[in-house]
Amino acid sequence: MPRKAKATVQLVVRVPSEWVRRADALTDQVMPIGVEITRTDVVRMAIAEGLDTLEMRRKKTAKGATS
Repeated sequence: MPRKAKATVQLVVRVPSEWVRRADALTDQVMPIGVEITRTDVVRMAIAEGLDTLEMRRKKTAKGATS
């Protein structure tokens, strides 16, 4: 099933080779049967989850500072 087109921006970063190895290992683990998941897909998921986590952490910290 094709992905819905979204406005995107190309982002180029250098990461440690260990991160690439870890992303490659996850590629096979998160792949549903019959769906190809690429390294790029795994990195996108990791960034999205990481951003969600950082935002929640920031909200908790801000909430604690105002209490």
